[in-house]
Amino acid sequence: MPTNSHPPYTLEDSLGYLVNRTSRTIRLYLNQELKRRNFQVTGEQFSVLVHLWRQEGQTQQELGLELNKEKTTLTRMLNGLEIQEFIQRRSDPLDGRIRRIFLTSKGQKTMNKLTALAGEILKMAQSKVSPTELQACKNVLRRVHQTVALKLSVQGIPK
Repeated sequence: MPTNSHPPYTLEDSLGYLVNRTSRTIRLYLNQELKRRNFQVTGEQFSVLVHLWRQEGQTQQELGLELNKEKTTLTRMLNGLEIQEFIQRRSDPLDGRIRRIFLTSKGQKTMNKLTALAGEILKMAQSKVSPTELQACKNVLRRVHQTVALKLSVQGIPK
């Protein structure tokens, strides 16, 4: 009988499953806390705001690539954030056809509170993990991401 040199696949040991499950659980807890503390944003909207906070003036296309969001989904999210006056779309000074996205003053103030909340949640989530384990985990995840992203870019798909 042939022997299989690979261990059998189990969902509980799948890196993808563990990463996705952890991310989903943290996102659910974030949404719960956002609602409980009366923030008018969802965790998904928070992710958009974080990317703009880190680098304002992105186009919707750049933001969509960074967040891996479909154009219609991102448009809906941006429209909601604009209605709430967290973001503002402005014409590019060099090419008026291009619209760049910026946080408003309200968006900036809200981000200070939101990032404090996100910090609290991550601190709680990581409380039973040593700094050494946490750093090792982050390093492994970065390497896995780089490996897969390289394969995506080779196939013509942006990283």
